[in-house]
Amino acid sequence: MPFNLTILLKTKKTELDGLNYAVFGLGNSTYEYYNKMGKDVDTLLEKRGAVRISELGLGDDDGNIEDDYIHWRETFWADICKKFGVVKSEDNLNIRNYKLVEHDNMHSSKVFKGEMGYLGSYDNQKPPYDTKNPYMADLTVNYNLCSEDSERLVFHCEVDVTKAKIKYEPGDHIAIYPENSAKMVEQIGNKLNIDLDQVMSLDCIDEFTSKKTPFPCPTTFRTALTHYVDITTPPRTNVIKDLAQYARDENEKAFLLKLSSIEGKSNITIGWLRTSVTYYRFWRTVPLSSPL
Repeated sequence: MPFNLTILLKTKKTELDGLNYAVFGLGNSTYEYYNKMGKDVDTLLEKRGAVRISELGLGDDDGNIEDDYIHWRETFWADICKKFGVVKSEDNLNIRNYKLVEHDNMHSSKVFKGEMGYLGSYDNQKPPYDTKNPYMADLTVNYNLCSEDSERLVFHCEVDVTKAKIKYEPGDHIAIYPENSAKMVEQIGNKLNIDLDQVMSLDCIDEFTSKKTPFPCPTTFRTALTHYVDITTPPRTNVIKDLAQYARDENEKAFLLKLSSIEGKSNITIGWLRTSVTYYRFWRTVPLSSPL
């Protein structure tokens, strides 16, 4: 519920009698006043007579704030059900947001090849340049400023924007579009038993979202895994939970569900595994049937 903190501070002790509330705060534990806003609002609401129906949640941006929220949400919904005497329906893990469509005999000019802007922007870049149509500049200088003995890596980079006829202005950003390892992509393709050069689209089937595709489509599986899909960071909790439905045996399924649970987060071994195993290693080590 959105509210004005100034108005809340001016309320009297019993003015919020009968109001049920729950707070999830956003913060970063590296700051001195970590999550102070969330903590203060939680305390003020209680002092003004409101009833806390679920414990204060603290999201830590220095860790994994989405996981923090997902686990708090589980407890929150359990408390809601207990408070109002309702039964929470089971999560439907079979609901997919996108439908896979494979295209045969599609001309290459209609297929995205890694562009982040419009189709064909790699070959023919056109101004004006902005976040949706970035200028793809060449990296002309790249070297490490630290000594060979140093554990730090600080790179000096220079890019050539001469052809773009643009100048840097305060607030401008530079983005790096990395490519995933071709070897990793090949191994994931083998694991999923797919033709990496098959042209496909992922079409959104959720009528309540304006996002039609998760990345530029149509494209090939190879291009998607190389340019658009993150395969080198640990999977998020909700992704692991969704993938559990594709486990090939019940033990693996139980392990994945535990990995995505509050218990899994508090378990030192599982917690380390969840933050250290990348998507790439995950696909290689966990026996799954093909989600595609």
